[in-house]
Amino acid sequence: MRRCFLNWSSGRMEAENPSPGLRNFIRNVARWRPQPGLLAITLMLALASLMTAGYLSTQAEVTLVLNGLVWHLRTHQASVEAFLNEAGIEVYPEDIVSPGLAAPIQPGSTITVQQARPVTIEADGRVISLRTHAASVAEILHEAAIAVKPHDRVVVNGQETKLEAGLPGPATSNSSGGLRASSLRACPEPFLRQDKLRRRGRSLSAEIVPLHIVLRRAVPIHVNDDGVPTTIYTTRPTVGEALQAEDITLYLGDRVEPSLGSPVSTGMRVYIQRSVPVAIAVD
Repeated sequence: MRRCFLNWSSGRMEAENPSPGLRNFIRNVARWRPQPGLLAITLMLALASLMTAGYLSTQAEVTLVLNGLVWHLRTHQASVEAFLNEAGIEVYPEDIVSPGLAAPIQPGSTITVQQARPVTIEADGRVISLRTHAASVAEILHEAAIAVKPHDRVVVNGQETKLEAGLPGPATSNSSGGLRASSLRACPEPFLRQDKLRRRGRSLSAEIVPLHIVLRRAVPIHVNDDGVPTTIYTTRPTVGEALQAEDITLYLGDRVEPSLGSPVSTGMRVYIQRSVPVAIAVD
């Protein structure tokens, strides 16, 4: 904009010429036109922001209870099955899903998944694999139609275990990158570990650790202890360990047939010849 001033000599108002810098600035402003590429990028960014906001605003909030752990998630999926597939949760026929896989998802829905525990059993020369919701070792063996006798031993994941012993509960570990989980019940021992449950690049702890059960059958062996016969049942691999487990004390001079390191077999006979203490009198 030009400024005007009074010319005292002529008595007229005259316009002041702007400086060269100001003239250039005014000329550049008048000539500026938006670049086509820049305008297109700006419009694309604005459109993407609107689409993202719309996408997020239309997601349904869903509560997922997985093996007793609670997760609060968002999804656009229309059914329970599609939601679980999106989350990376593989559902087996033995798993319990509520509501059913075909059920529609509504905002505020709660989906409960109780996965069956994978179990491998070694017993009587067989290997049996199954998935179960049993709460104890005894229930698992009953489902597998395996009878356990009084002297048999059960080893679970490398540890000797009683039949009535409960199974480990759920863990509360979380590597979800911001998602939080809370446990519905006390957790005496973790049985969950890192799994492929995915949610927008994040993962939750969800896989049930399989159980490996080994049933060691007790076999009878007949022991003749210096003329006194008895039958014992053992799961020990050698004669010496079998006698030790039955609290049969051996002394240095005693003789055992077969030897203490011999492997145990069903119905084998073990003979113990006791040494006799001798008193030696010296004149």
